[in-house]
Amino acid sequence: MEQNFQNPQILDLEIPDFDDLKLVAVSPKYLKIILFNLGLFSIFVIVAVAVAFYFFYFNLSLFQVWAIVIGIFLMIVFLFLNALIGFKFRKYAVREKDLVYQYGWLKRSIIIVPFNRIPISKEKTEDGGEA
Repeated sequence: MEQNFQNPQILDLEIPDFDDLKLVAVSPKYLKIILFNLGLFSIFVIVAVAVAFYFFYFNLSLFQVWAIVIGIFLMIVFLFLNALIGFKFRKYAVREKDLVYQYGWLKRSIIIVPFNRIPISKEKTEDGGEA
């Protein structure tokens, strides 16, 4: 069986420019989902540390305990601030053959996903047919 695979190199001039792409801001409802997930994660971290202290009694000084508590608090505050500040940089554009998604406030990243790479699930209707 003969394979006819080709992957020719393209010049820099042939790469599409994304500067003129009109990106749309993500819905503010998505921020609620992000904050909810961060809240659940924060609760999990706090409970995990509390359980570790309860079951594995460490001989820690009061300073070390406060350092751990303050460190966890600062980490959680950073995660929430990162989500709030970075949310306004989350944007997308739907083009003819792909979906473009931009995110990041310290480092901007762009993800381009062709539609043929997005799995589509077929939902069943009430009468048993596909939607």
